[in-house]
Amino acid sequence: MSKYLFLISIFLLLQACAGRQSPSLEGATYLVEGKIAVRNEATNQTANFRWRQAGEGFDIEIWGLLGQGRTRLTGNAREVTVSRGDEVLAAGRPDEVMTYHLGFSLPVAVMSAWLRGQPFGRPRGQVIDDEGRITAFNERGWQVEMARFREFEPASGQFQPARIVARQDRQAVTVAIRRFLQ
Repeated sequence: MSKYLFLISIFLLLQACAGRQSPSLEGATYLVEGKIAVRNEATNQTANFRWRQAGEGFDIEIWGLLGQGRTRLTGNAREVTVSRGDEVLAAGRPDEVMTYHLGFSLPVAVMSAWLRGQPFGRPRGQVIDDEGRITAFNERGWQVEMARFREFEPASGQFQPARIVARQDRQAVTVAIRRFLQ
């Protein structure tokens, strides 16, 4: 199993969710660039990513050091296509594609909300900082921490986290956001 397919699967699981979007994300359009790290008992990997979100649809590119293994995911919560160059590696329901390639699954559809600095639904244990930003919460079995809030678009007045860490059992997903454009 390719380490890039593993990271792609992580993104798919975090993106897709039974066809349901958070009400605050319906019609959301944005671009996020950064790095992701996935750590568990079986792996410790990092990759660069570029995530384009348009409503329920996404287009995610993932690549390693010096652009190696550039892989693309396109789709929505119901169907995804994973490709490398002109070759389609997998297509189908996001949870099935990830389960097939990983042998386990993670929560789905939450990442699009987390990238914007908010929970997907109604989380438990919210922690709010002095600026009124959500910095931690529990959602779908994940303990999520958001930090290093920045105003990515100058003079937008909106602050997104530059770092997101999500932990569940013995695994952790860390996202470092370099660029966020709406």
